[in-house]
Amino acid sequence: MIEMIITMIIGAIVIALVYNLLLYIKKEWTEFDKRQQQIRVLMAFRQTLQADIDNASILFGSSNDKLDLVNKDDTISYVLRSPLIRIDHEQKDTFFIAISNVRFRYIDFLKEKNVVKAIWIDLDEPVQIKESVFDKFYSSDDLVSFAK
Repeated sequence: MIEMIITMIIGAIVIALVYNLLLYIKKEWTEFDKRQQQIRVLMAFRQTLQADIDNASILFGSSNDKLDLVNKDDTISYVLRSPLIRIDHEQKDTFFIAISNVRFRYIDFLKEKNVVKAIWIDLDEPVQIKESVFDKFYSSDDLVSFAK
């Protein structure tokens, strides 16, 4: 009789330990999955912004953290605040990324026209990245035509 009670107590302890272990594993997996989703959003933002910069003929920056990427027939705008918004025609994309700071580097002789050469973005979430840099390379023909 005592053996049966001891076996039931030990069984209950083992079941409780396994149950708590499974709860802990589920919690850790949920946090890992959430973190991976945030990193996928960050990578999608970085790839989209760099592709838009590469495809644009000229970039205009403003003091209120707005970036306009002008191509021959369309303009894509970014509002570089949290949450980050990309506007292409009537379509809006929102990236839930925490941005702490945005700085533009202007082309010196086109500074009054706000022509951007590089963008520095400090990200706080999902991963803290200081000075994530996006460069725009202009040809000499483009620069001459912009100066006119």
